[in-house]
Amino acid sequence: MDATITWDLVCNFVSYEYRNCAETFASQLSDLTSIRALIDDIWNFYYSERVTLIKCLKLIIEYKDNKRHPHHKEFRKFLNEILVGNLLESIRKQIEALKFVNSPTRSQFCTEDHLHQLYNSTLIEMRELLHILTVIVHDVHIPSYEFAKFYGSIGVRDLYLNFSYFSYF
Repeated sequence: MDATITWDLVCNFVSYEYRNCAETFASQLSDLTSIRALIDDIWNFYYSERVTLIKCLKLIIEYKDNKRHPHHKEFRKFLNEILVGNLLESIRKQIEALKFVNSPTRSQFCTEDHLHQLYNSTLIEMRELLHILTVIVHDVHIPSYEFAKFYGSIGVRDLYLNFSYFSYF
């Protein structure tokens, strides 16, 4: 993440998730152990928000044609407004970015446990995005060879090689 996105993330965390006063936050920034805990809290906030949004999008896509769902009309309208083709391209780009995540190096703030957690959360994100991609491909009608080519390009091995976590074993 770049500095601007990181700053936005910290501001959102403080605004919506952090439950202590400003003085406590300031004191946490002066203690190494507290900083680690704060980084964990911010990461968990970011990851849970991201995965929740992805799962909501997945449900919208899955229920858009289900006439028994009370909101299927709103789901369809939403998907028509954002253009499913644009969504497909966005999902592809996100998956591609996840395939080549540069893992952080081990440090006092990033332990083997953190690297393992990052690897697992990346796999979960990719699984959810692939599910969305699989469902919307039906509406976009891409050629079968393109579908096979895209899925063939995804290998956990690629992701595995990008995580320095595994070089320690």
